[in-house]
Amino acid sequence: MEQIKNVRRENPEGILLLTEIQHFSKLTEGYGLIFGDIILEQTARIIRQVCKEVNDQKEETVYVRAGIDQMLVWLPGAETDQIRKKASEIH
Repeated sequence: MEQIKNVRRENPEGILLLTEIQHFSKLTEGYGLIFGDIILEQTARIIRQVCKEVNDQKEETVYVRAGIDQMLVWLPGAETDQIRKKASEIH
């Protein structure tokens, strides 16, 4: 969280994105924690790729696991329209 605060102070404009993996707890209950870890790794990889495309690495993007099935991303300098378009592509 300290990293997010530091980046936020330096780059006050941007997008804070919260993602959630639907039915994650049911998947881990049914298939095990290792399967859940694979889902998290693949989801994080997709999110990183999309964020690179949107933000073009102009600014430092911050990624945080926010909960059991949630990931939080700070995209300094990003625009809402770009994020919505990319999110609809991966949804």
